[in-house]
Amino acid sequence: MRTTVESRSPLFIVITLLLLPVIYIGSYLALVVPAGRTRPVQFREADGELRTALSHFPDEHYRLSEHPCHEIFWPLEQIDQQIRPEAWMRHMVE
Repeated sequence: MRTTVESRSPLFIVITLLLLPVIYIGSYLALVVPAGRTRPVQFREADGELRTALSHFPDEHYRLSEHPCHEIFWPLEQIDQQIRPEAWMRHMVE
């Protein structure tokens, strides 16, 4: 008599496929800054002293490198601009 062993592979695949959109959306929400980023910028004074000041960059919308994030999250960014226009409106006015 032969016994059958149930494979857990389909369950693992289903759980993985269901988690992928959650991770994608969660990553977008953790990285996006609709109003733009403020980050430190170094500059040299006329007397030669190095200074650091905070500067606002309204075109930078991600906490990490702008280019790959913009391409990866483009579909969510379009949806986000329609769902939360007031968060993005400040950037569009400036």
